[in-house]
Amino acid sequence: MSESLKQQVDEQVRLMLVEARDGVRALLRSRLPELHCLAQALQERETLTAEQIREVMAGEQLPGAGADGGAGADKPELPGHLEGVLVNVGATQGGHLGKAAA
Repeated sequence: MSESLKQQVDEQVRLMLVEARDGVRALLRSRLPELHCLAQALQERETLTAEQIREVMAGEQLPGAGADGGAGADKPELPGHLEGVLVNVGATQGGHLGKAAA
């Protein structure tokens, strides 16, 4: 393979990765309220079933949630250690928002 062709392939791969990263960031930003609710629910329970995740993402409050409104609160706080997640999408390795059981 010629050096010119290698450079073209490298540039196309780089562009694809940048486009994918930007798409993921846009998706996460568009779902930020739901992600805040999910983070709050995971803080309260640590483990959620797939059904509970669907309920939280639909804006429903889980039974037995905390007295302050729990996962259904209008604007739950994102834990401090997770605040940089959107900024560093793709840069984090091995990090997670909690455990989710399928």
